[in-house]
Amino acid sequence: MGNIITAKQSPRIEDGILKWYEGDTFSFVFAINRTDKDTGEPIIFMPEDTVIFEFSNEFNQLIQVFSYNNIPLDNKVRLDFNEDVSRKFRIGKYKYSIKYNGINTVTLGACNKAEVEKCR
Repeated sequence: MGNIITAKQSPRIEDGILKWYEGDTFSFVFAINRTDKDTGEPIIFMPEDTVIFEFSNEFNQLIQVFSYNNIPLDNKVRLDFNEDVSRKFRIGKYKYSIKYNGINTVTLGACNKAEVEKCR
């Protein structure tokens, strides 16, 4: 059995960019780990806390929002790119931001890159 060396999985993180092929449906899991800047202790999410992922296109138009409450103890959230969501993303470059709303509102990541590629 051999490996196809040039084959690229979808979805994947490549050079810090979340990439997938147009029309793909998939789930992608993010682990959200926060620590208290003073104590270094992990921050536990409360049930009412919210983590929001916002995807926008190159023209800064909002394409998709994923919002989560009741974050599990392992701090993992699953973004589901089902058929309806996938249909919103055409071939091109996107960016996404991650915000945490709890006692404070904190940006966990701004202007992260995503790209939808043509498979054939």
